[in-house]
Amino acid sequence: MDRNGLPQRRSIRLRDFDYTRNHAYFVTLCSAERRCLFGHGSEGEVVLSAIG
Repeated sequence: MDRNGLPQRRSIRLRDFDYTRNHAYFVTLCSAERRCLFGHGSEGEVVLSAIG
């Protein structure tokens, strides 16, 4: 743990990748208790909720 009481985590960033350049990124969001707050999948499509 660090001085703030948080566990030390290793970086998952690629060593030689330039993160300052424009790229497309895949972002995963997880909600508390894995609730479907942002939408759901139906028949191969994503159906967004009002906040999704």
